[in-house]
Amino acid sequence: MAATDPMKRIPPDSTLWVPVPSASSGDLAAVASRLVPEEQNPSPTVNETDDAWSEADLERLRAMIGGKAGIIDGAIPALLFVAGNAIWSLTIGASIAGAYGLATIIYRASRRQPIRHALIGFAGLAFSLGIALVTRNANTYFVPGAALGALSGVIYLLTVVFRQPMSVLIAQAVERKDRAHYRRPEVHRMHMIVTSVWGVVFLARAAFRSYLIANEQTELLGASALALGYPVTAALLGWTTLYLRRGSRRLEPIPSETASDS
Repeated sequence: MAATDPMKRIPPDSTLWVPVPSASSGDLAAVASRLVPEEQNPSPTVNETDDAWSEADLERLRAMIGGKAGIIDGAIPALLFVAGNAIWSLTIGASIAGAYGLATIIYRASRRQPIRHALIGFAGLAFSLGIALVTRNANTYFVPGAALGALSGVIYLLTVVFRQPMSVLIAQAVERKDRAHYRRPEVHRMHMIVTSVWGVVFLARAAFRSYLIANEQTELLGASALALGYPVTAALLGWTTLYLRRGSRRLEPIPSETASDS
């Protein structure tokens, strides 16, 4: 059977020509582009071409905070320290926790994985272990973490007071959108709320740990290092992503050339 011409004309009483069913997808796309007037193809908008917090954005954010493995690696030494201190002694517990931190760096380096977060975590671990060994008090191991959490919460809330929310700085590094997007009142309001929530959570977590330290609840401090670490961070990231995505979809789209002018 002879092949049907993909550009076969339709009956003479029509003013348009279309491909018959045997046409390839490339032929169909070419014909469609000729049939649709150019002015019917609207210019792309910021909202249509760059959705908020895509999977690529979340992957960049996870890399910034060390990912799931980085958060868990930061909590396990605390558990090992508490267990070693309870079963044997403060010195043995510190040695086990320090050995784990060092082993983590060696393991990641041997597999050619990034070790920047592991090095930072080990520096913090060594500092906390040093305080515990000097004071001969296991509870003081958790003081630097509680202090850092409280400081983070204060800084986040101060950026809200000065109307320069911290989450905008983070979002700019993650989403890589134009600054004009974050100056929109609706977007700025969403980031004010996001930053406030993160700041309050940081302060609440630090206050709870400070209470346990003051009451010498060493075992609960070890458990809270894991329970209040990755689960809370994952929940916050999930809420932040959902909140910003929904809010961005309700925004009135603006032409991309308007955003690029600024």
